[in-house]
Amino acid sequence: MYKIKLYTILLTIAFAFSSCMESFLNEDPSTGLPDDEVVESLTDFDYVVNGVYHLMNHRYYYSGDFGVTGALRGDGYKSLKSFNQFSPVGRYDTNPVSHFALGYWEQMYKALGAVNRAIELKENVPADEQEDPKYDQLVGELYAIRATIHFDVARTFADLPTYASQSSNKDANGNVMGIPLADKLYGTDHLPTRASLEETYDFIVADYDTAITFLNEDITRGGGGVGVSAAKGLKARVLLYLERDQEALDLAKEVIEGSSIPLVDASNYVDAWTKENGPGNLFAIIANARYNASLNSVGYYTQPDSYEEVFPTDEEIAFIQSDANDVRKDVIITSLNEGGEEMTHLNKFAGRDNQVTINPVQVIRIAELYLIAAEAAVKEGNSTDALKYYNDLRRNRFTNYTDATEVTLDDILDERRREFTGENHRSYDLLRNNRSFLVPNVGEEEISQASGKNLFAIPQREIDASKGSIQQNSYYAN
Repeated sequence: MYKIKLYTILLTIAFAFSSCMESFLNEDPSTGLPDDEVVESLTDFDYVVNGVYHLMNHRYYYSGDFGVTGALRGDGYKSLKSFNQFSPVGRYDTNPVSHFALGYWEQMYKALGAVNRAIELKENVPADEQEDPKYDQLVGELYAIRATIHFDVARTFADLPTYASQSSNKDANGNVMGIPLADKLYGTDHLPTRASLEETYDFIVADYDTAITFLNEDITRGGGGVGVSAAKGLKARVLLYLERDQEALDLAKEVIEGSSIPLVDASNYVDAWTKENGPGNLFAIIANARYNASLNSVGYYTQPDSYEEVFPTDEEIAFIQSDANDVRKDVIITSLNEGGEEMTHLNKFAGRDNQVTINPVQVIRIAELYLIAAEAAVKEGNSTDALKYYNDLRRNRFTNYTDATEVTLDDILDERRREFTGENHRSYDLLRNNRSFLVPNVGEEEISQASGKNLFAIPQREIDASKGSIQQNSYYAN
């Protein structure tokens, strides 16, 4: 794989037959990408879509590094050991030749190549089977996945929309740069360029809109697939990043009122993390004994007697456990390691079936919609809705709760910190709200959107393979 130009592999038909995929094709058709001759039915097409999800279950994506990137690059988590399996990401110590930058980029674009391959293959489903509602559902899932992956690439390698007016990452025409758009399969002679940031986010929103028109199931694949509530929720998240707050509020309300998934209440919240999908899951990347990120899984990063590279700081522990009535205090626990030493650690990813590497990593859950609604309402000056959704969530997280009578943006960011501690949110929440912060693995240097290092470098191999048509982020350009 590494001897072939990455972008060629990702965005051409050839990628489906690359060596890294052959084992999946041989071992399990449900995780492979069959060729045109194999897709002869709706069942075959379902296998293709399942194979796309499988590519998001990877060391460099949700099941591993990316699944806790927002935690370790925020202000509340640190690495206790430095095996450098993941800690360089938390030190913001990545560069154009870093395997982290390359791994994230490669796996995300590989998954996008799979999506576009699948979108082409949908035409091979017999016409009569295309009348089945499941066909539309599968098509909708593909567009929602494509939007989600593009968003993940964008917030990793490009400035956030809230910093666009100050960005130095501009192309020759003065446009703030986004990312190369994988909107279809390209030929081997294609030289990708970075779309503008505006074009990038327009594309993401449009794909979610397309997805929503096709989706007809609320929960699919046992929570491991994108249903209509998940797609709407993910779009609402993007709208919040775009500061389209009223639209984000309206869509979050729609999900809250229409989803079949309720908030998990206080009495069941902690125990829900021991279940296959976690509390209030709308869409998760679900690992199993055969397909997981192994020793680079979110579980192996966060548990004792492991790499121990994503552990809460004393300040984070004190913050999460500051109110005895908040059941979320119990997702951070103290236990003995093999040497008999007490260790305080995150227990959201303790593993299933006694295997720490097997965890569902939630891409979005219903609780986030309450906090999206509350944040968007605060920013719109709508105190009624802000209080409603803020209190609605907290009533399901506290025992003996008394409703707040006022709420600020800081309150909501604090609530997101409590709800999503150790998940892939905190650094993004701070950055998109233009907050600067200290990162435990970095020291006294503040991280902000202005720092430049908040972005990953475009992998140098990609720039070389594109013959320079992909432009590097300015922080890494010299």
